[in-house]
Amino acid sequence: MDALSFDLAWTHGAFRLEARATFDAPVTALLGPSGAGKTTLMRLLCGLQTPERGRITLGGTLLYDSQTRAALPAHRRRIGMVFQEPRLWPHLTVRRTITYGGRHHLDAAIALCELEPLLERRPHALSGGERQRVAIARALTAAPRALLLDEPWTGLDEARRDGVIELLTRVGAAMAIPMVVATHDLGTALCMTDRVALLDAGRLVAHGAAHEVLRSPDAARLGRRLGLESVLTAAFEHRDPATHTVRARLGDALLTLPATEGAPGDLLRVGVRPEDVLLALHPLEGLSARNRLAARVVELTELGSQVLVHLEVAGQPLRAEITRDAAEELALGPGTPVHAWIKATALRRHGRASVLSPEPSPLYKAPTPSPATETPR
Repeated sequence: MDALSFDLAWTHGAFRLEARATFDAPVTALLGPSGAGKTTLMRLLCGLQTPERGRITLGGTLLYDSQTRAALPAHRRRIGMVFQEPRLWPHLTVRRTITYGGRHHLDAAIALCELEPLLERRPHALSGGERQRVAIARALTAAPRALLLDEPWTGLDEARRDGVIELLTRVGAAMAIPMVVATHDLGTALCMTDRVALLDAGRLVAHGAAHEVLRSPDAARLGRRLGLESVLTAAFEHRDPATHTVRARLGDALLTLPATEGAPGDLLRVGVRPEDVLLALHPLEGLSARNRLAARVVELTELGSQVLVHLEVAGQPLRAEITRDAAEELALGPGTPVHAWIKATALRRHGRASVLSPEPSPLYKAPTPSPATETPR
């Protein structure tokens, strides 16, 4: 799989973006609050904007270098870009739309995106999820070597959002190209990947495995603004129509969460905010919270008057935010066993777990672009 590497800077007015990283995973979640520079970084990488300095390479091919003034224009970089809005032409059918940029692996793109029944429709006759599938297929038929997606599930309901996630899972497994998904919704991103890049005010402050990035001081500091959740994977067991709840197994415990779709054996991703996790040293009685999980403290991060407690539950990370006084009273430290209590209503479903396989598939191999020789304008 090609690696997308960059070291660049760009300034507009008072805003400055500086970022350096290598994206070499099947999917990397580019995480950051609104205004952090996620869309700008993607536009710089695919050639829609020009850095003031820097270097960008894809699989060893030079795309941009400010020192030598070498640059490939956007249409020759083989980096597909899918925006929040699908940007479909209203007068073109689905078939004509997806072949506009190219016809590479057309049948494979149609099959992956399940577009066969929609080929003769126009955008006004498509749902939001269908329009996103068309936009993704259009990017694929241009034979990309990398794919950038900017909040591809914006405005979609849960079912259509899950459909986009499953589509991207299939694309990543079939195409064996790096994908970067910009989002501020960590829970949804973690349905697809465990690789995260954290962008804050134009700076790429952390990049790597999600469980490591989310334990960093930068992630803890941004937690409130990003709404960082702990995302747990649990196995669907059964639905209780009488109480409108679902039970899902997490290690030795059964989670109770609001009713959601699923079948026995399905792996569900459920998120919970750190402030919705209560900690106790001993089992308690008479609580309205339905979920008690045996946990172990991994480490603590101080956040002013608050403390972010990093826990391990059934081999998975969970975070709780408590006051400094509470942490001292409980004498919490690495290795301390605790009971984590979570209300059923605090658990939010993020879809089925479908982390992409890192193994490439031989279905698709994009052509290599010629070296960069153009001078940026």
